[in-house]
Amino acid sequence: MKLIQFLIASILPFSIFAMPNPAPAASPTVDETVVAVEAVEAVGYSEKRDEPSKLFARDRVCRINGSGRVNCRSCPSTSCSAPYYVVGGSSYNFDCAAAGECVTIGGVTNCNWDRTVAEGCYVSAYYTDSGCTVANLGRC
Repeated sequence: MKLIQFLIASILPFSIFAMPNPAPAASPTVDETVVAVEAVEAVGYSEKRDEPSKLFARDRVCRINGSGRVNCRSCPSTSCSAPYYVVGGSSYNFDCAAAGECVTIGGVTNCNWDRTVAEGCYVSAYYTDSGCTVANLGRC
Protein backbone atom coordinates (compact mmCIF):
# COMPACT_ATOMS: atom_id res chain seq x y z
CA MET A 1 0.00 0.00 0.00
CA LYS A 2 2.84 2.40 0.82
CA LEU A 3 4.46 1.56 -2.52
CA ILE A 4 1.33 2.62 -4.41
CA GLN A 5 1.08 5.85 -2.42
CA PHE A 6 4.76 6.54 -3.10
CA LEU A 7 4.35 5.92 -6.85
CA ILE A 8 1.30 8.16 -7.08
CA ALA A 9 2.99 10.92 -5.12
CA SER A 10 6.14 10.75 -7.24
CA ILE A 11 4.45 10.43 -10.67
CA LEU A 12 1.64 12.97 -10.14
CA PRO A 13 3.87 16.07 -10.52
CA PHE A 14 4.98 14.81 -13.96
CA SER A 15 1.38 14.71 -15.23
CA ILE A 16 1.52 18.47 -15.75
CA PHE A 17 3.84 17.83 -18.73
CA ALA A 18 1.09 15.82 -20.44
CA MET A 19 -1.27 18.80 -20.54
CA PRO A 20 -1.73 20.36 -24.01
CA ASN A 21 -0.44 23.85 -24.68
CA PRO A 22 -3.12 26.52 -24.66
CA ALA A 23 -4.17 27.82 -28.08
CA PRO A 24 -2.60 31.11 -29.16
CA ALA A 25 -4.70 34.13 -28.34
CA ALA A 26 -4.43 35.74 -31.78
CA SER A 27 -3.18 35.03 -35.29
CA PRO A 28 0.49 35.82 -35.94
CA THR A 29 1.08 39.07 -37.79
CA VAL A 30 3.75 40.34 -40.13
CA ASP A 31 3.75 44.04 -41.00
CA GLU A 32 0.12 44.40 -39.95
CA THR A 33 -1.00 41.54 -42.25
CA VAL A 34 -2.76 38.75 -40.39
CA VAL A 35 -1.93 35.22 -41.47
CA ALA A 36 -5.06 33.07 -41.57
CA VAL A 37 -5.27 30.49 -38.79
CA GLU A 38 -6.27 27.77 -41.28
CA ALA A 39 -3.33 28.52 -43.61
CA VAL A 40 -0.80 25.73 -44.23
CA GLU A 41 2.95 26.23 -44.55
CA ALA A 42 4.12 26.11 -48.16
CA VAL A 43 6.61 23.45 -49.21
CA GLY A 44 10.15 24.73 -48.90
CA TYR A 45 13.22 24.34 -51.06
CA SER A 46 13.75 21.02 -52.78
CA GLU A 47 16.63 19.66 -54.86
CA LYS A 48 14.55 16.72 -56.06
CA ARG A 49 14.87 16.95 -59.85
CA ASP A 50 13.92 13.38 -60.81
CA GLU A 51 10.18 14.04 -60.56
CA PRO A 52 8.60 14.49 -64.03
CA SER A 53 7.34 17.98 -63.20
CA LYS A 54 10.83 19.04 -62.09
CA LEU A 55 12.96 17.63 -64.93
CA PHE A 56 12.86 20.81 -66.99
CA ALA A 57 11.92 23.28 -64.27
CA ARG A 58 13.77 26.57 -64.37
CA ASP A 59 12.88 27.72 -60.90
CA ARG A 60 15.03 29.74 -58.53
CA VAL A 61 15.57 29.26 -54.82
CA CYS A 62 15.02 32.43 -52.78
CA ARG A 63 14.99 33.20 -49.08
CA ILE A 64 12.13 34.98 -47.37
CA ASN A 65 13.18 38.23 -45.68
CA GLY A 66 12.31 38.72 -42.03
CA SER A 67 11.52 36.19 -39.35
CA GLY A 68 7.73 35.84 -39.21
CA ARG A 69 5.06 34.23 -41.36
CA VAL A 70 4.13 35.79 -44.69
CA ASN A 71 0.91 35.10 -46.60
CA CYS A 72 1.16 33.10 -49.81
CA ARG A 73 -1.95 34.10 -51.78
CA SER A 74 -3.98 32.44 -54.54
CA CYS A 75 -3.43 35.46 -56.84
CA PRO A 76 -1.08 38.48 -56.86
CA SER A 77 -3.31 40.66 -54.67
CA THR A 78 -3.99 41.14 -50.97
CA SER A 79 -7.70 40.68 -51.68
CA CYS A 80 -7.12 37.01 -52.64
CA SER A 81 -7.30 34.17 -50.16
CA ALA A 82 -4.12 33.04 -48.39
CA PRO A 83 -4.31 29.23 -48.15
CA TYR A 84 -0.56 28.98 -47.51
CA TYR A 85 2.18 30.90 -45.76
CA VAL A 86 5.97 31.02 -46.01
CA VAL A 87 8.34 31.46 -43.09
CA GLY A 88 10.92 34.23 -42.87
CA GLY A 89 14.50 33.01 -43.08
CA SER A 90 13.48 29.87 -45.01
CA SER A 91 14.16 29.10 -48.67
CA TYR A 92 11.49 28.29 -51.28
CA ASN A 93 11.40 27.49 -54.99
CA PHE A 94 9.88 30.25 -57.17
CA ASP A 95 9.23 29.92 -60.90
CA CYS A 96 8.02 33.31 -62.12
CA ALA A 97 7.07 36.85 -61.16
CA ALA A 98 3.66 38.39 -61.80
CA ALA A 99 2.62 42.03 -61.88
CA GLY A 100 -0.10 42.58 -59.32
CA GLU A 101 -1.42 44.84 -56.61
CA CYS A 102 1.17 47.34 -55.44
CA VAL A 103 1.99 46.85 -51.78
CA THR A 104 3.65 49.54 -49.66
CA ILE A 105 5.41 48.36 -46.52
CA GLY A 106 7.65 50.63 -44.49
CA GLY A 107 7.59 53.27 -47.24
CA VAL A 108 8.76 50.79 -49.91
CA THR A 109 6.30 50.05 -52.74
CA ASN A 110 6.54 46.81 -54.71
CA CYS A 111 4.10 45.67 -57.43
CA ASN A 112 5.65 42.26 -58.20
CA TRP A 113 4.58 38.95 -56.73
CA ASP A 114 6.68 35.76 -56.91
CA ARG A 115 4.94 32.42 -57.51
CA THR A 116 5.98 29.29 -55.58
CA VAL A 117 6.55 26.14 -57.61
CA ALA A 118 4.83 23.58 -55.37
CA GLU A 119 1.61 25.41 -54.46
CA GLY A 120 1.42 28.04 -57.20
CA CYS A 121 0.68 30.70 -54.60
CA TYR A 122 2.03 34.26 -54.68
CA VAL A 123 4.29 36.06 -52.20
CA SER A 124 4.85 39.81 -52.43
CA ALA A 125 8.32 40.40 -53.87
CA TYR A 126 8.93 42.73 -50.93
CA TYR A 127 9.53 39.60 -48.84
CA THR A 128 11.79 37.66 -51.24
CA ASP A 129 15.55 38.16 -51.47
CA SER A 130 17.32 39.95 -54.33
CA GLY A 131 17.69 36.69 -56.30
CA CYS A 132 13.97 36.66 -57.08
CA THR A 133 13.82 39.51 -59.58
CA VAL A 134 11.68 39.68 -62.71
CA ALA A 135 14.90 39.39 -64.74
CA ASN A 136 15.89 36.15 -62.96
CA LEU A 137 12.43 34.55 -62.83
CA GLY A 138 10.68 35.89 -65.92
CA ARG A 139 7.04 36.92 -66.09
CA CYS A 140 4.21 34.50 -65.33
